Amino acid sequence: MRFLIISFSCLLLASMAHVAHADGMVVDKVYHPYVMPFEREVEWRLVSRQTDQGNVLAQRAGFGGAINDTMSLEGYVVGERDDNGDFGLASYEVELRWQLVEQGRLWADWGALFELEKQHTIDAYEATTGFLWEKEFGRTSLTMNAFLVYEWGADIDSEWETEFRLQY
Repeated sequence: MRFLIISFSCLLLASMAHVAHADGMVVDKVYHPYVMPFEREVEWRLVSRQTDQGNVLAQRAGFGGAINDTMSLEGYVVGERDDNGDFGLASYEVELRWQLVEQGRLWADWGALFELEKQHTIDAYEATTGFLWEKEFGRTSLTMNAFLVYEWGADIDSEWETEFRLQY
């Protein structure tokens, strides 16, 4: 029954892709569904994307770890370069990754991701929820993420978006 509910939810996410309006962000991470007991993570990512206004350069620093055998909690601060070329705090995020099934138990390994982001200087929020899959084929693996994103706040238009990420 649980498998049917998750499968139906994924189909619903995929069917909503035609109403999404992309905001120009690049995919900088494909999430794996696994949570290792006692895992700790220190992360730094550099993201660059070209827009009509020029090159947007951002740095993301995070720290987190497993809170039990199936859940991991991480926090991030994001800095972006402003018009003067100086870096400053742009946003902060909290992210919960949940391993839904034991590795190797089903046809693919399943997980879920929940994320909340707040822009630092403006009233803009973003909530993301979605599913993470990974299937191993011998020495290779296929990882897929499907997300439903909602943006809201006084300083942005409220909208729904979908994202799909894939790594082989």
